[in-house]
Amino acid sequence: MDPQLAADMIEQLQRMPEDKQAHFKLTIVSLMQCYLDPNTTGALLINYENEDRYAIISVGMMEEDLIDGLERVHSLLTDPDAGEKVPLQ
Repeated sequence: MDPQLAADMIEQLQRMPEDKQAHFKLTIVSLMQCYLDPNTTGALLINYENEDRYAIISVGMMEEDLIDGLERVHSLLTDPDAGEKVPLQ
């Protein structure tokens, strides 16, 4: 890893409250798993409120898999009979 990038990340991380640091760690560990385990994929949904737009960053997913996954998550969040609920973290 680029030492300057690591130093910048540590500096920014230290400015976060502890609860956000813990959540950031969960996010990074989950993302690393997507890159390291071929059976784990994911996507980040980013809401840029000031720009009135969303972005989705796919991590190891093809577009059709991403669409299928979003449809499945939507069903699990909204349909009481769809199965186990998706925990929002």
